[in-house]
Amino acid sequence: MNTFQLEYGTITNIAKKCHVTHSAVSQWFNGDSRPSLKNIIILRDEFGIPVEAWLDIKSYLNHNSSSDTTSRINEAKNQPKVTS
Repeated sequence: MNTFQLEYGTITNIAKKCHVTHSAVSQWFNGDSRPSLKNIIILRDEFGIPVEAWLDIKSYLNHNSSSDTTSRINEAKNQPKVTS
């Protein structure tokens, strides 16, 4: 990733929430693949990444503050999981 770097712990946190591998998350943010619709919804709800961002994730990340996005992702790590 050029202007946006996710820390290892951040990628791991996303992978855990989405029940995928670290590699899968890296591929999503590198634009090599896209998350499933189910994971796009998790990424929206848990990390504040808009659904439309996945149309061009690199552009979204380049135009949004990486520190803001990373902060939202790291905050989600500390929230208790809500069960129905």
